[in-house]
Amino acid sequence: MKNDNQLNGLLSPLMQRIRIKKTLPFLRGPNVLDIGSSNGELIPYLPADINYFGVEGDSAYYEKAKALFPDRTFFNFYIDYTTVDKLVVPPIDTVVMAAVLEHLDNPENTLIALKAHLAPRGRIIITTPNKTAEKILRWGAKWRLFSSERDEHKRNFSKKDLYNIASSAGYKIFFYARFEFGLNNLAVMKKND
Repeated sequence: MKNDNQLNGLLSPLMQRIRIKKTLPFLRGPNVLDIGSSNGELIPYLPADINYFGVEGDSAYYEKAKALFPDRTFFNFYIDYTTVDKLVVPPIDTVVMAAVLEHLDNPENTLIALKAHLAPRGRIIITTPNKTAEKILRWGAKWRLFSSERDEHKRNFSKKDLYNIASSAGYKIFFYARFEFGLNNLAVMKKND
């Protein structure tokens, strides 16, 4: 079965692979929670001994993910601070939120709610468009180079925004970088203890 994903722009699949590869050096197991898992695109990159849990709000992609990866656990709901308690998972070592934060109404409260599911040394990996990317993403979506999901973005984030949200939610960013020509942020955070 072909792994068609949600990305409908010409360059979107390439950009998604780049995002996934940027997260890999920071993944720790054994328990990984992939929020916005789509069809489970992260799974082929993971070691076999990782306990993978995916959250996907779109029912069609959720069903496809279950068909592609029947030995993995998927949840079918959109994540935010009001739905995090639906997760039935062991303590999570790594939460991956690749291209998710910009879709949330209240990212700070969602990060706060996720703390209850993190293992003591757990971490959250976030990729999200940088504020400077807005015009380029809009133009790219118009010309079908990038995903039309850009229209669903609530906001884009600067480095300062990410540090402020992390701090307000009780996290500390211990790695930050920009990638994809500076259009995307990568932030890796852990709980303040």
